[in-house]
Amino acid sequence: MKKILVLFFAMAMLQIVANGQAKKKPAAKIKAPTKCGFFMDGKMANKVTAEQMIAWCDAEKLYVMCDNGKKYLLKSFEISVIQKEPYAMKDFGIGEGGMPIMARRDIKNIKEGDSLFLKNLLGLDDNMLEVKLPVLVVGVYNQK
Repeated sequence: MKKILVLFFAMAMLQIVANGQAKKKPAAKIKAPTKCGFFMDGKMANKVTAEQMIAWCDAEKLYVMCDNGKKYLLKSFEISVIQKEPYAMKDFGIGEGGMPIMARRDIKNIKEGDSLFLKNLLGLDDNMLEVKLPVLVVGVYNQK
């Protein structure tokens, strides 16, 4: 009987030691986006035509796509338009849930080589949780 108790105690101790030394699996990390672009035709775009940029800016809800494969609805952002010829950078303040009116007016006159610069972006993911997004720069090019 004593041998059975000793054997049982030894097996219990081995089980405790084995469980105590088992490696714990790290929690899955959510990949934060490092690059974003316009959401066009189901993919991310950083080079668009003037017509595509105007259409994106006139949309009721502004969506961006990031390099983590997720689409975000823009909640708020600061906007600037960079003009190539003659060089100028115009700030239009903060957009909340859409494009500011003065920025829209300037974007309607955008030409090849000009860029749209958005910073301090806050987006909403699929679960409507706020996500801080990286700076977004989109250039206008004639796609031939």
